[in-house]
Amino acid sequence: MPKLNLARAGASGCFLADNVYVFCGSIPGKVDNSIEKLNITAHDEATSWQLIQTNEDCLRRFGHAIAPLN
Repeated sequence: MPKLNLARAGASGCFLADNVYVFCGSIPGKVDNSIEKLNITAHDEATSWQLIQTNEDCLRRFGHAIAPLN
């Protein structure tokens, strides 16, 4: 599995529709509000995490739980 774009502590994650998501967490110097997504059906060496930047301060979290609602 490829490394995340940002090293995170206290992040949360879930699996939904062939994708693994990692939400927020603490990165050096701040609590982050970004999300990273990895499509697990892609089986080539170029597969990497997609960094999704948000501008929502309400998403700044660490040590939390995430669950998909479907």
